[in-house]
Order: sequence, then C-alpha cells, then structure tokens
Amino acid sequence: MKIESTFDRPKLERSLKTYAKAFGDTNAQAIARWGVQTCREMAFETAVFGKSKMGAKGKQGAITWAKGKQEGAIVADALKVILIVPSIGKDHKGLSSPEAVNSWIDSKRTRKNKRTVILPISERRICTETVFKKAMKTRFKKAYIAKGGWLGAGMILSGFQTGAEKITIGKNFMSFAQKHSHFGRATKPQSSFTPSSQISNTAKHTASSWVVKAGATTKAINFGLNKTVKWYQSALRAQDKKQKP
Repeated sequence: MKIESTFDRPKLERSLKTYAKAFGDTNAQAIARWGVQTCREMAFETAVFGKSKMGAKGKQGAITWAKGKQEGAIVADALKVILIVPSIGKDHKGLSSPEAVNSWIDSKRTRKNKRTVILPISERRICTETVFKKAMKTRFKKAYIAKGGWLGAGMILSGFQTGAEKITIGKNFMSFAQKHSHFGRATKPQSSFTPSSQISNTAKHTASSWVVKAGATTKAINFGLNKTVKWYQSALRAQDKKQKP
C-alpha cells in the first residue's frame, strides 16, 4: 500500500497568518507556535540507531529488554551483527569492551540510509551478555540525547508564547528523552512582518545522516506547520463557542 501526501506550503503559510491574526496573535507568536510543533516532529523523526518490528520486548538467550520500542529497536539493530555468548575463550577474537561492540556495529552501517547490514550468524562478532548490555546503555543514551535536544528547543520556543493558551511539548511526550533537553537551542522570533526563529541541537551525532535522515527536516517543518494551522482552527472554534450567549 502506498500513501502519498502533498503539502501546499505557501497556502498553509497564508492560512497560518490569517488564523493567527483572527486569534489575536502576532506573526512572531505564530512562528513560536509553529516552532514548537516542528520540534516535536523533529524528535519523532530522529532515528534510534535502527528500526525493527520487534516491538516493546526483544529477547535473545537470557537477555530480555522491556523498556519500550525505542530500546527494543536499538537492540534489534545491534543483533544483526552481534552474537551473544556465555563466555569468550582466551584464544577467541571476540569483542571484549562496550567501545569495541559499538565500533563494530557502526562499521556495518553500509546499507541505504546508513542502515545496519544483516550478517550471517557465522560472520557476526561475539561478545558476552555483560559487555553487550554496557554497549547498549551507551547507545540508548545517545538516542535519547538526539531526541532530547529537539524537545529542549521546543520547550524554549514554548516559553516565548504569551497568554493562557500555549502549544507545549507536554511532560509525558518522550519523557525518556526530556532529561537531555539541555542540548536544544532556539532563538526568539522578533516582531516584524516576516519574523523567523532558529532551532538547533548541539548533540554532535545529530549531524549524522543515520540519526537525522535526508528530508526529515523538511518533513518536520511541513507537518509542524500543518498541525499549527489545525491548532489555530480548533482554538478559534473554542473561542467562538465561549463568546456565544
């Protein structure tokens, strides 16, 4: 099944200005709201070092991971090139450190969009359960940092909004990543006819194409714009309802 969606960006931008004015917002306020929605979308688009249908739980041997789809995806990605064994003999060239495990996984990101290859069992490098778990903790942290930076930028923009009604990130939205929100940056939209705001993520690995894929930024901006227009439409309906006797 193929689903296609086309955004008429100029039309949506005109709608944003129209609805914002009707709501009583300046163009700068509209940009701030659009920015928050874009940051939410960027956090969603930021990869978790591999995708899998594994779901919430992934299991191999004695290891069970049940901390959500994000971690399950990372583990599943690693197990495409890693084989976990109870112990490694002195004469066997296994991976003996978390750094070596992660370096091996990253070296095998040779498929399209830097996806990890799926190696035959005989070609996978081995490591113990203890080393594997330590390596995965490092990868979990990096994944959360990348997502958390965008959430942090959105939180900053959310604070630039005025009035009682605000678009926020929400305390339960990707709560596992919000502790890394300090990696986010955002500039305040200045009042003008064509205000703008810049958002950024200072986590270095977000510059990698396998963390933020090509086209992800444009997609996030477009979806953020569309959701902001819908937010204004909903807010105006609620405003109109309150004013009616």
